[in-house]
Amino acid sequence: MTKSLNQVVVSYQDLCSKGLISDLKQAALCEVKTLCRLSCNNCPNVCVDINLKKVSFVGLQPDSLIIKYTENEDLDIHMSGEHIIVWLDKHDLDYKLS
Repeated sequence: MTKSLNQVVVSYQDLCSKGLISDLKQAALCEVKTLCRLSCNNCPNVCVDINLKKVSFVGLQPDSLIIKYTENEDLDIHMSGEHIIVWLDKHDLDYKLS
């Protein structure tokens, strides 16, 4: 029996503005993480130079996590797991189903 997982896309900026995600700098694998402000979205390698196991959320443990740039060069968090939509609604976050 497989469990049904909700797959959603959420803006990294929205998660940051509510203090619900750890600073991606703490999970960065690159050499310049002490200088870089990942939340400014200027790092060309942010999607590959992040240890996703070190990214944490307040009150949520997603089963899968992917970081992608949007067309506007913002960051989107793609994640799946149980009760994600309930968590997003509780924190009044916009999301898209993927």
